[in-house]
Amino acid sequence: MCNLINSLWNGNLKPAKYFCEDDKQIKELERLIEQNKEMLTVVLKGEERKRFEIYNDCVDEYISAVCEQAFCKGFGCGAKIITEASVEADSLIKY
Repeated sequence: MCNLINSLWNGNLKPAKYFCEDDKQIKELERLIEQNKEMLTVVLKGEERKRFEIYNDCVDEYISAVCEQAFCKGFGCGAKIITEASVEADSLIKY
């Protein structure tokens, strides 16, 4: 099961591709993040710029790891809900 979830997350299966495609709020936040990142890259020099790049890489890695965990936990929760609903439906049919 975990391999299937990881395959979904890593894009080998593509349902996540369309997750935020039409979400205007997320698209606007992405635009603002990129705009501010570009502005900071231009303004910061030397050690500050290097530190910002390291910070940004850490944040990107953190967000990726948290999103992967949330995806896996959500998938597992959905599977449990379906299992419980199936068991309940089976018990209702018997009576």
